[in-house]
Amino acid sequence: MNLGHIAIWLTNNKIPTPYNIKPDGRDKGWFNVTVQRLLLSEIHLGYITYRKTRTKRGQVEIVPEEERIKVMGTHEKLKNQEEHDAIVERLVKNRLMNPNSRRNIFPLSGLLYCEKCGCRMQFRVGKSKKQGQY
Repeated sequence: MNLGHIAIWLTNNKIPTPYNIKPDGRDKGWFNVTVQRLLLSEIHLGYITYRKTRTKRGQVEIVPEEERIKVMGTHEKLKNQEEHDAIVERLVKNRLMNPNSRRNIFPLSGLLYCEKCGCRMQFRVGKSKKQGQY
């Protein structure tokens, strides 16, 4: 299942979200991003990370990975390292491919690169008053 299907399944089965609750107390439902963040979270491996961000002159900045403090917590682990690695690998594999390419709409999407700048070639559909769809 992809993240969207998981989010729909969780919403349909009335499983409460961790934080998407409206001011009136109603649950808004699950979103793809919420599912992705939960799957990628190292908290479920048993780790707690401190100092992810710092404030400098009123601006919040993200601390580099090597400067963070990561310790083993006392809470229960929900997944092991092999399961976490498999989840990360699957999400990275899905992210690298253009969504339209996954649906075989643009079969060459993400395969052609510009010789001059190295950027991926893109296919765009647009409309103009004179030419119609191009």
